[in-house]
Amino acid sequence: MAFSNAEIGKYSKRLMDEDSINVVIRRIVDGEVDLRDDLIYKYKPFIKKEVANYIKQFHDIENTDEFSIGLLAFNEAIDCYNEGKSNNFFKFCSLVIKRRLNDYLKSNIKSKYNTVPFTYFENEESRSFEDIYCSNSTSQYEAYEIISELRDLKIKLKGFGITMNDLVITAPKHRDSKRLCINIAKELAGNRDLFYKLDKKGTFPKSELLKLVRVNKNTLERNRKFIIAAALIIGNGYDLLRNYIELDDEGGD
Repeated sequence: MAFSNAEIGKYSKRLMDEDSINVVIRRIVDGEVDLRDDLIYKYKPFIKKEVANYIKQFHDIENTDEFSIGLLAFNEAIDCYNEGKSNNFFKFCSLVIKRRLNDYLKSNIKSKYNTVPFTYFENEESRSFEDIYCSNSTSQYEAYEIISELRDLKIKLKGFGITMNDLVITAPKHRDSKRLCINIAKELAGNRDLFYKLDKKGTFPKSELLKLVRVNKNTLERNRKFIIAAALIIGNGYDLLRNYIELDDEGGD
């Protein structure tokens, strides 16, 4: 069954009351088990929307296996959520649902073809879900968000034949060179037409970019991989990964 905008609107108003949801979750964790089913039922529209947006299917969601995964993920989020480490339960819950759907779809691909088409979480897969989400030493939301951003970036870079190891090797070492490359990447990310070619078409518009930034073409080619990665990070709003490419002090030496 499709869900209406009115239905989404009703739960959207409820989502704004973070204090209430935090109180309910604390009561569930403290042993009021009946509240768990009530909470899941109340926010079924939220789960349906998250699942629908992920699988790009907007009809008959409740009869899909993915919706069942979403329900289980919502339940799991209740157990793992720590309001002291994540200031928004629904953002955290959304990430857990996406992770579980990703795991489910990846498992189906693996069982069908005995292989996985993409390399997900190259180093992160050795860490359990509980290590990432329920750790007392790090922010639940930030821990998953950065892994999610990294996963998406790896997929986009693969289209250019670029690996994370390539970036480690080819990243500019000199501060001024890095600043120049980041500025070029910002120009590329900020130009709608050029960024569309990069992000959606998978092509690096070198000639057009040279007209925009007016740098030596050898500089552009030598730093091509880093500029592509930086532009994808900036243009796609990967804010946590952006912290790793930006200079600590833009005005420093």
